[in-house]
Amino acid sequence: GRMFDFHVLDMIELGLEKFVSLQDVKSAKCPEGTKPLLIFAGDVFEINEDYRRLKSLLIDFFRGPVVSAIRLAGLEHVLHFTAVDGKIFMRSYK
Repeated sequence: GRMFDFHVLDMIELGLEKFVSLQDVKSAKCPEGTKPLLIFAGDVFEINEDYRRLKSLLIDFFRGPVVSAIRLAGLEHVLHFTAVDGKIFMRSYK
């Protein structure tokens, strides 16, 4: 959720059906401070008010600190959110 002026602005509760920890994934870690590219697949993220709110919350959550410049040499991390049949799938690509 998000807060403003010490009050809850909005909050969303999600459930997990499957979880894979980072320890179970054999891939290199992204450098600290890396900003991910966020991709939202599915029209429902634009049509449905609840999904639009969730998209906004996820963007705020994964945005990271404000920086003066972004390194354009390469894309290191992508977070892909797909909305299908009332479920949201999240996938991380490095």
